[in-house]
Amino acid sequence: AESPVAVSPAEPIPQGYEPGRRDTMLVVPLNAGVDGADVRVAVAELGVGSLLFLKTVRRLTFVDLDTPGQVDAYGLTADIPQAAMLPFFHSELEVLTAELTVVEPPAEAGARYRRYWTRRPTPNGQVRANKATGRITPLGLAVAHIPDGRGHLYDRVRMPVEVRFPVSLNAQFDPDAARSTVLPVDWNVHRFKDLGELLGSATLAAFAAAPAGAWSHVPLAAEADGIGGWLGDRLREDVAGRCRARLISDLRLPDLDGQPRPLAEFVYEAAELGGVLTPQDQAALTNAAVIGEGLRDVGGRWRQVLAELDLSRCLGLDEALGLFDRAERVEGREPAWFVRMAALAGRGKRFDALLATRSILLADGRIVQAPLRGEPSVLVRSASVDSLGVRLGLAW
Repeated sequence: AESPVAVSPAEPIPQGYEPGRRDTMLVVPLNAGVDGADVRVAVAELGVGSLLFLKTVRRLTFVDLDTPGQVDAYGLTADIPQAAMLPFFHSELEVLTAELTVVEPPAEAGARYRRYWTRRPTPNGQVRANKATGRITPLGLAVAHIPDGRGHLYDRVRMPVEVRFPVSLNAQFDPDAARSTVLPVDWNVHRFKDLGELLGSATLAAFAAAPAGAWSHVPLAAEADGIGGWLGDRLREDVAGRCRARLISDLRLPDLDGQPRPLAEFVYEAAELGGVLTPQDQAALTNAAVIGEGLRDVGGRWRQVLAELDLSRCLGLDEALGLFDRAERVEGREPAWFVRMAALAGRGKRFDALLATRSILLADGRIVQAPLRGEPSVLVRSASVDSLGVRLGLAW
């Protein structure tokens, strides 16, 4: 027919189609060589990730009508979006932010994403290839709260292009005919720059609201380096690079007193000193701003991001040994802390430097410097309180 025609509803299909619910059913004929197992694999490949940027669709299911009870479901819930004005180049855009939570399948249940959605006016002179250009063009981000997965490119629906960092990117791209990638055209270059600007603003907003959860917004260099060619350049330079540039320029974090400070004024401990050199220790050693516990994510991505931004000073073992010059900082610590410091000094070939400080915790609670060769004092595992060495104060 040259125009739509009215048809009667099809017969109900259990677990699939109910005409009384005003369902819409599309019947797609398949080639003879395609069976249900192939369709099931295709649906699984779409998965819950295919729902991230859809407006109303929240569930995708595969039902095998020949196998009763065979249902594969992929679903998520979305909070009511919250609107905020965020900087966008030299103006502002209204951005809708919503929390998405995966509810199906059970293996992925509980995974969470933060979705940002906006529409920007199409700049003069930017036109799509062989398609009508609208007055506005949509942009979206979906940031995984736990950055152990990889994002994808989307043009409303997911494209078979992995982004590699934990942020999925949605825009009105000009794809190739098979929708397998995006074309190296000016329109797409501008959309990647838009996404980088949006990611930078969203990241700054996330740090202002809840810093510990914002580190997953920031692409790491190793993640952005996984795709070559033109597309890889766009992801590294226009998306990840733009986001990092915004943080270097504009990010302010609260110090231990709650005062906002630029990243260049902060120090943080190397990974090997995690749990050994506390934020308070670092403040005492450097008089600099410190990345407090409330700013850190559980997975430790914060340290990787700071290392790549390369503005804050990373404190190593030599700075940690300086604690032993401050008796008030080490008194009262558990023996295990002294043991761990000694182990770190040994692995770092700084054991002699450790022994040159007051770093030995004795059984009576005193903290002493290791006796030098030729001195009358000696360290012993144990000694009788009546022994001559103990009575003369020579056996420690």
